[in-house]
Amino acid sequence: FVRDAERNLVYCPQGEILRQKSIKRNGMIRYCNKLACKKCKCKCTIQKFKEADFNKDTLIKATEAKRKQLKEENKDKPKPPRMKVVKKVVRYVLHLDQNKMDNRKCLSEHPFGTMKRALGQYYFLLKGKLKVTAEMGLFCLSYNLRRAISLKGVPALIASLG
Repeated sequence: FVRDAERNLVYCPQGEILRQKSIKRNGMIRYCNKLACKKCKCKCTIQKFKEADFNKDTLIKATEAKRKQLKEENKDKPKPPRMKVVKKVVRYVLHLDQNKMDNRKCLSEHPFGTMKRALGQYYFLLKGKLKVTAEMGLFCLSYNLRRAISLKGVPALIASLG
């Protein structure tokens, strides 16, 4: 292992770069590159964590020589093309149609508000999609029965059922 103190990197014997992960209380610096070590055949880092520890004061003089050696090895390899990520900011401005909003308030939101307040239930008591769906079904059934009773009356409902 060769430590580059200027760039705060460590080069493993296979030429992979290990970056600083943490500094321990005793002054040891932990370096790791889990992806590179996972694929590595040498298995030179600690097996369990795929990391290398160095003392904070340790300076290895071979840093420059190792860096030059790595540069020479990498000169022959073609560099992969860099991908350019283009980010586009799109801003949507919504202009509300007041007439449609008034109709919506009257038609679709009224039953849900009525169910919540008139039936004394402000939130769902159960957890899970299946249970909440069943609870909502009971809300709707009780709301529909109450509304039918208020519109038709109990005798008319019994007559229509029988």
